[in-house]
Amino acid sequence: MTADARVQLAALEARAAARTGDRHLALDALKRATRARDTPIQSDELEQFGGLLCFPVAKQHYYAGSTYALLGDPKPAQENAVLAIGIYENGPIEQRSYGDEALARLDVTTARLALGDLDGAREALRPVLDLAPEQRIEQLAVGLHRVRSALVLPRYARVPIAREIIQDVDHYQAESVTHSLLLTR
Repeated sequence: MTADARVQLAALEARAAARTGDRHLALDALKRATRARDTPIQSDELEQFGGLLCFPVAKQHYYAGSTYALLGDPKPAQENAVLAIGIYENGPIEQRSYGDEALARLDVTTARLALGDLDGAREALRPVLDLAPEQRIEQLAVGLHRVRSALVLPRYARVPIAREIIQDVDHYQAESVTHSLLLTR
């Protein structure tokens, strides 16, 4: 098994465990993903194909960020997601994934909301809201729902910027629905 495959399996396990609330297993799987990346292994022909058969460092950090976000740990969620975004933005174009970048930005947004940084949350969210309709992958709706849910908590009830972000999210979702309806005609 390639190093990338071992990293990917551990990263997938980490997110799955976080979704089920198994904090211990999620954190253990993240450690295994890091060890797998750091352990040299002889490459094979599959790694040369790239694409879905590789698991770049940026994706590993994106998965770690989303795992921490699911576990309710905003600081490491933000750190990993910001690192993933930076690697994607500055790395080879063939390794970029606008979907992963957008989802990582949503993890940064929810982390910043949990930390009480509404200006930072709005800044992280802006590139997602600016995506062209054809780039709005279905998984973004789940992340946007988490953002919206965080903004309707009592702590933000009377905060103008929170209401503005909610309006932006609602506008994005309405635009996405309209675009989908136009495609089905």
